[in-house]
Amino acid sequence: MVEEDHLLKQWPNAAPFEKVIAQLNKDFGEEVFEASLAREENALSALLIAVKNVVDVLLEKNMNKLLRWCYRIDIPQERFDVILKPENTGDVSREIAELILLREAQKIALRETWSQKRTIDGSSSYSS
Repeated sequence: MVEEDHLLKQWPNAAPFEKVIAQLNKDFGEEVFEASLAREENALSALLIAVKNVVDVLLEKNMNKLLRWCYRIDIPQERFDVILKPENTGDVSREIAELILLREAQKIALRETWSQKRTIDGSSSYSS
């Protein structure tokens, strides 16, 4: 759990795991992550492991699909490039998985914030 602490500290409060899982599947283009992950006792850890496992496979077998997925999620290219540098001695798939999860959570939180703002303002000219 210690390793997930820094991830949890960065996690937006307005990003429930269920919505993050749905967004992951949408951006991936298929149902890869089960909604039941959100109900695990340690949902963030379970979700991180699930994403890391997919990233592991894609790094090994289909780098183009991983790159397309990260592009769709809107992972900053600079951050991705730093992780992939040969001198990086960390766990590459875990670092990519963390980037993916945090970006998806940020997107959900932003969407939730704008949705609440529309409700408060009484305007709904923006459609998602």
